[in-house]
Amino acid sequence: MAQTDVQSTFFAPAERAPEWAVRKDFEAFRSLTELKEILDALPYVAAILNSQRQIVYLNQALMDMVGAKSADELLGKRAGEALNCIHAAETQGGCGTSEACRLCGAAQATVHSQLHNEKVTEECRITASKDGTTFSFDLSVTSSPYHHDGVQYTILAIKDIGDEKRRRSLGQIFFHDIINHAQSVTGLLTFAKDVADVNEVDELLGLAHMASMELMDGILSQRDLLAAENGEVRLMKRTLSSRTLLQECVNLISHHFAAHDRVMVVDDASADCAMTTDETLLKRIIINMVKNALEATPVKGTVRVGCEKSGTGVRFWAHNATFIPRHVQLQIFQRSYSTKGANRGLGTYSMKLLGEQLLGGTVSFTTDPESGTTFFFDLSA
Repeated sequence: MAQTDVQSTFFAPAERAPEWAVRKDFEAFRSLTELKEILDALPYVAAILNSQRQIVYLNQALMDMVGAKSADELLGKRAGEALNCIHAAETQGGCGTSEACRLCGAAQATVHSQLHNEKVTEECRITASKDGTTFSFDLSVTSSPYHHDGVQYTILAIKDIGDEKRRRSLGQIFFHDIINHAQSVTGLLTFAKDVADVNEVDELLGLAHMASMELMDGILSQRDLLAAENGEVRLMKRTLSSRTLLQECVNLISHHFAAHDRVMVVDDASADCAMTTDETLLKRIIINMVKNALEATPVKGTVRVGCEKSGTGVRFWAHNATFIPRHVQLQIFQRSYSTKGANRGLGTYSMKLLGEQLLGGTVSFTTDPESGTTFFFDLSA
């Protein structure tokens, strides 16, 4: 009989089967030699779940994916717990019961499959953390009903589609944007050749300069992101002035199309603190932070930015008047997630990756309907 967990849940039931029941299921499936051979032959992760969504059998690929030395390390866990999802420990009920789980493709596929006794496939973005390191998964998750000895189980198949997402990102975001900016530069310069009015030529050259800055920024952003994900970044630290660096970032982004017809204000109280860090990466984080604020701001709207002394370090911030809906808040730092359409979603993810994994800072935000949204980057001086 299952153990009853009276803890509240935001999505799936928190109830779990007792350890002895999980072990009994495992031994039953382990005795099916052909089942083990089939699951281990699969080129992707596979597990059998009981009705409480706990792992009762698994293949070698799952153990390899999470670095488990034996099946015992994963038995009784749910998928998010096995993958070290950051939301799996947010509630006492574990994986499937947190607020974020309502938006998780793996949880949705499993629950739907169990309720309707049908095969379901969903895409799933998981942010995981293990031994102090945070990393992201882009997964395709398929849940299929499986009956054994009159009991219903679920076969969970997980395929890593991270490389596919990166290729799609490169093709649909990077090349698309780069080509657009290059065409803008070419078109503006071509048009300027045939214009006689000096003032009009100056205006066209200014627009061409903005487009060329966008072009370079897009190339450098992609380079930095790929290097960070591949662990190929070498930090070049030097002492910087927080106020000076912030102003330089504002000057750079003022040439960005997102800043067109919008107002950027540097807070007068911004502190001038000395800090030792990598200038290129810090600028990338702040520019992304301000760019996101500009993109969320309507025409004629204002974005305020600033920096202040915070404990033993410096806090940079960017504020806009727009509120972020709850379902977006829960996914905002996940790779591939974006409110700007499919296959976007690199800005906030790269802020988190560069800021926390490489510079050792903390990226966060606050939002509410009345005061709007502020993103923060806290960095030790």
